[in-house]
Amino acid sequence: MIQKQFLGHHAAIELLKEKSARIDSLERRSWLQRQHQMRATLRVRTVKQELEEKTLRGDVKGLVENINVFLRNGGDEKRKALLPFVCDLMRSAALRDKTTDAGSKKMRWHKTSKQVLAVIKKKGGGGSGRFVCATLGSAADSTVMAEWNGAKVRLKPGEYLVNVVVVAVIYKQLMARLGIEGPVPYELQEDETYMNARYAFDAWRDITLGTCGKAGPEHQCNANHEHEKLGSGVEAFHRIERGGLEDKRGSYLRAVMVVPLHPRLPALPIVVHCTCLSFDHQWIHRSWERLVGFCRIALRDSLGPQPQGHGSDGASPLFLAMKQRMRIPAGPGRFSLDAPGLLLTGLLVELDGKWHVAHLDMQDPRHDLSKLYAVLDSAIRDFTLGEFHAAHYDWLETARLANKNNDSHGAIQK
Repeated sequence: MIQKQFLGHHAAIELLKEKSARIDSLERRSWLQRQHQMRATLRVRTVKQELEEKTLRGDVKGLVENINVFLRNGGDEKRKALLPFVCDLMRSAALRDKTTDAGSKKMRWHKTSKQVLAVIKKKGGGGSGRFVCATLGSAADSTVMAEWNGAKVRLKPGEYLVNVVVVAVIYKQLMARLGIEGPVPYELQEDETYMNARYAFDAWRDITLGTCGKAGPEHQCNANHEHEKLGSGVEAFHRIERGGLEDKRGSYLRAVMVVPLHPRLPALPIVVHCTCLSFDHQWIHRSWERLVGFCRIALRDSLGPQPQGHGSDGASPLFLAMKQRMRIPAGPGRFSLDAPGLLLTGLLVELDGKWHVAHLDMQDPRHDLSKLYAVLDSAIRDFTLGEFHAAHYDWLETARLANKNNDSHGAIQK
């Protein structure tokens, strides 16, 4: 080690010059190392970008190849909305503003694409629509809802031929698209469900809703209760007031559905109206005759002119109406199947030279069973089957007896 304090002046200067040259050499080497590192980093980044670009080009190439295969296999005929939907999404993303990510007014969406987006929004809720819009860049909400409102089917509250005509057009177009040849067996199913008994306003029709006829001791529900147009001014207020004071509020919603017995055809409503359940079996008979007449007019060219029967839960007016149709004695056009625990009757109807099956009415056994069990499964209720009292214990013994006798359809055979 050099003792620098004992060096002379000239020796110290020479040593400092040597150290300074050493520092300059190290700084130049460090600068070269930094440049080399920067070039290496740039090369790595370029290679990564190139790989990502190749991957992206591969995805695009694969997408184009899949589209070509899809078209060659005739997939565009089976799923006509798929390719326009994908193309619309890509074009919408390409036309978006780079800075604000706003959609372009030059974008024109296919009708089927707007229909797909409308179904996603309505069936999945507003959150699903916003998620699709944020992730895929879909059409504006106003565009989607304009398509939905334009294609929406509005049923007239009550039992009207116009409702059946609208549903018949849907079935006819759907059967033609699916290649289904008519006639298709179908039945009319109905049920009533509880709802809040409130006086409501229908802005589209300018009428009040929520009532089923004039209130009074002789009140009976009117499915086609006419609501007066409200208009404007003081007279509109008086009409609203009269309806609220004089009409009977309905606390149930009655719906009648056309149910095709075909796995690819959906059930569609033809009757929707409020009711207070003030009707009897004769009212049901009149309603059924009216609806069957509508079906013979409107559904003749699609499902067929004659519904095979009516379906319902265990409501007493509906049950009595079905029993009355089943107790008709045998005769021309009548047939029946009498098996242990099952009685089924029907009627043959000739329309336009063709025979159709009718009056095959059916109740929902699970619904009826749940109503029966709800009464039996209570210690504070007295329930009788004819002249005999029944309790929860009797229900359990009946179930054990059914299992012991290998009962297969829920009724005791022995």
